[in-house]
Amino acid sequence: MRDIPPNFVDRSKGYLRAHPEVTMFAVGALIFSAGLITVFLTRAGSGDSPSQEQRPSVAAAGTAPARTGPQGGEPLDSYISRKRTLLTQSAATQPRRVVQAVISFDSYRKVGDVANFIRSNKVEALVIHWRIPLPIFEPMQAPTSGRSVTETVADAIGPQRIAELTAELKELESLLRDVDDPDFEAVYREDAESHRKAIALLKSDPGVIFAVVVKAQLSQLAKVGLVSDVRLVDLPEGPAPPEFVGILPEQL
Repeated sequence: MRDIPPNFVDRSKGYLRAHPEVTMFAVGALIFSAGLITVFLTRAGSGDSPSQEQRPSVAAAGTAPARTGPQGGEPLDSYISRKRTLLTQSAATQPRRVVQAVISFDSYRKVGDVANFIRSNKVEALVIHWRIPLPIFEPMQAPTSGRSVTETVADAIGPQRIAELTAELKELESLLRDVDDPDFEAVYREDAESHRKAIALLKSDPGVIFAVVVKAQLSQLAKVGLVSDVRLVDLPEGPAPPEFVGILPEQL
């Protein structure tokens, strides 16, 4: 392998700053490894064998933060069926009660489509869930903070986001000119192509919205749940303030 050019390290640092998930993964792996070593050393010092049952601590037994969205271990079809029943029963018993819920669509929707949906169904949009529908991009959330759906999403995917993607693409192209490792080259090349597609997408009228957190009466939400392009109107369960998680269209 050729010697690594001096500016390759600086460019790699720039790429890691633009993609903190890579750094977080590496840090997480180090912490996990350190934890395993600590456990083994503790057991060795105390004379406990690995087969002995360990009592859970108070922290481990604590309840997790409330989450409204599919949970690990439950099939998605079962979850959707159960939550549809919850919506029907709740609307029948307390139709005028005003609640928050997350509405998941069956496909990525354009901004204008969602704005019309909110207006025609007489619900108040609180948070927009959106994602650039390409493999390397994660779901994002954008609180409306009293703004319209159009204004909220324009801030999230408008000129500033396109400029950020363009800068990341230039960094990737610079890395590709210097990298000599075929594995790194393949990753950088794939990421660069995804960035080109994302930039082109955001310059059009993109379908990026997959869910929206709203506030409305239960009776109105029950009607929304019957709309053809709505996959699920998901109500929170329990008294704790929920963390709303929309269902991605590609989730099966």
